[in-house]
Amino acid sequence: MRDNKKTVQPLPPKANKKAKTRYIVTHEYTGNLSMQTAFQEVIEHKVCNQFEQWKDEKLTE
Repeated sequence: MRDNKKTVQPLPPKANKKAKTRYIVTHEYTGNLSMQTAFQEVIEHKVCNQFEQWKDEKLTE
């Protein structure tokens, strides 16, 4: 049987920390929301989780 995996090239190191974040979509999206709305919800969820973790760390200091 043939292996259909593609080789993944590593991204170059970031030269500048203020560089824009880029997203690479590697699979099909088949949801009810638009792709933009889906990404916005994922980003919002991640930011909220990071904020909660930060807040908990500050309260325990």
